[in-house]
Order: sequence, then structure tokens, then C-alpha cells
Amino acid sequence: MSKNKFLNSFFHNKMNHHFCRNLFSAFLLLSFIVGCSRDETYPNRPITLVCPWSVGGGTDLCSRQMAHFLKKELGTPVNVINATGGRGVTGLSKSLNSKPDGYTIGTITLELNMLHWQGLTNLTYEDAELLFSFNEDAAAIFVPFDSPMNSMKDLMDEIEKNPGKLRVSGSAMGAAWHLAMVGWLESAGRSNTDIKWVPMGGAGPSLQELASNGLDMVCCSLPETEALYRAKKIKCLGVMSEERAPGYEDVKTLKEQGFDWSLVGWRGLAVPKGTPPDRVERLTKAIERVVKGETVIEGKTFPDFMATKNFNNKWRKRGDFKAFLKDNNEKLGKTQLYVFCNRCVAGVEGYGCGECVISVGKV
Repeated sequence: MSKNKFLNSFFHNKMNHHFCRNLFSAFLLLSFIVGCSRDETYPNRPITLVCPWSVGGGTDLCSRQMAHFLKKELGTPVNVINATGGRGVTGLSKSLNSKPDGYTIGTITLELNMLHWQGLTNLTYEDAELLFSFNEDAAAIFVPFDSPMNSMKDLMDEIEKNPGKLRVSGSAMGAAWHLAMVGWLESAGRSNTDIKWVPMGGAGPSLQELASNGLDMVCCSLPETEALYRAKKIKCLGVMSEERAPGYEDVKTLKEQGFDWSLVGWRGLAVPKGTPPDRVERLTKAIERVVKGETVIEGKTFPDFMATKNFNNKWRKRGDFKAFLKDNNEKLGKTQLYVFCNRCVAGVEGYGCGECVISVGKV
């Protein structure tokens, strides 16, 4: 090879090498820029919505409808998984202990304010970055339709005449509807031993027992009794809400009947603490549009679904939701101490006696 050819070949190869290297560097830079752009666009992948209760239940149905409408609002799939067990601990832990990146949302329920008092978890509402609540259904008291009792006064008269005789259920011992019932008794100056609580697996089996005369009374929410109530197999003596329940305007509140007590089961959405504020804001705005009925799919809205199931679509924004949970947490703590602590039942002043089966000294 001549000297000139050699030099031309050398410089040509050198230039190709530099060109390829520069092209490769430019490609890497472009990929980095595109990647950063995608990372900054939230959400850019599917979101998981964790439901702490089993498929087919009220919380599951609400969670799936919420996910359905959020998919349209956020422009990405929202997949519901049911993480059940531990009376709600499993699901609450899975959602609130997940990576705080906005890609895991948790459906939270009344149990978040109950389970820590019983020593079953350390999680409280303060461990959650609250987004929105979307449902509140109050406890209510039901008797057979042919019962001679027609009001809360009639019920109290019966309790005073025959303390400890009435067989009552609606849930397991220490669960929401049990606490609602004994909380009312405490507020009225009575003892939790003035009724005979029969632990059962929930409102369904309890209502079956009531219909077959295995129970005298059931405490649960109005929507859970819809079929029996509309068929006039049972009647409601009163509802434990501040106002009469939508769809059940004929049912008086306890306060209207002279008893200063209320307790509602609630459902809401939260993400783990530490989730970036901009992502919290993005989710909050999307949820607000859904719960207000501004998100429409095939002519249907989330409030339409709630109405078909007779779920109260009462919602609260983040600040109001937090204040509500603070009050609810304190109320449930005091009620559970009353339920489980012998000294509290006996009327001894002060908590933290050491005989309680739940956490003490927190109220």
C-alpha cells in the first residue's frame, strides 16, 4: 500500500470512529432525556389499589368501582388486589408500608382506628397520607318487625326491666358493631353486661339468626339490611348518625330520641407517608372528581353506583378527613377500654390499670 493510501485509510477510519462514538453519545443523551421526561410524568405505569377485605364485600365493591373511575381520571390502569387477614391488618400494612411513590393506594376503613388499641398493629391514621373519604354508614339497631319495641326508649325500658337478657349481635366481639352497641350503653349510663352479645361473623349471619328468632336484636348498618328491611321482615329503632341516613329518612337518629351517641363505619383512600406532595395532589384531585360525580363512564358515575347499593356517598377532603379520624380514634379507644377492661366497666376512674387486653394509656 502506498503512503498516501495508507494515510487516507487511517484518517477515514479515525473519522468514522469519532462519528460513531459521537452518535452513540448523542443516543445515550437522548435516552436519558426521554427517560427523565417519562419519570416526571405521573402516573406512567399501573397503580395498585389494596383492599383489606375479601372479594364481594362492601369495601371490595367500592374499591373496584373507585379503581374503574380512577383509571379514566389518571389515564392508567388501577388494579385492585385483596390483601385479607388479621381483621384488616394485612391489607392496611401492605398499603401503608409500601414504597411511597404514589403507585400503591390503600382503601382504609374504621378498623385502622380500632386495631392498634387491641395491640394487633402499630399503624394508626397518623401513619397514612390521607387522600379522601368517600363513604360513611352509621350503625343502627334492628329488631324483628313484629317486636313490641318501636323506639330507642322502648329498648332502654326493656333493658332496665331485664338487664342481660337481650341476645344481640352484628359482628365479632370487639368489632365495629359491638363497639357501637356498647358505646351507646355507656353513653346512656348503662353497662355492657346489660345485653348478651353473641359473637358472629358479621351482619349477614347475624340477620339470619334474627330472622329465625335466634337473636333479639342486631346492630349493623342500614345498607346491610336492605332486603329484609324493605321486605318488612325487620324494623329499625334508630340510627347512630348525626343526621338521618339518605334513603332511610323514616328512621330517626338516636339524638332525636334523646341519646347523645353516634358511630359510623367509614371508608377512604390513603397512600404511605412520604409520598411526594405533587403525586398526593394529583391523586387527590382525581379522587375528588370521582366522588363528586364529575367522572362519567357510559353515562354512569361513582355516586350512581353508591346509590344503587344504598351506600352513603358522604365524602371528606383531606383536612376534614384527618380531623374526623382524630375524633373517631379517640372515641373508639375509650369505647374499647370500656368493653374490655374490668375496672372501666366497674366504673373505676382512670385508665392503665394493667388488666386490659388492649393497649392502655393512649386516650
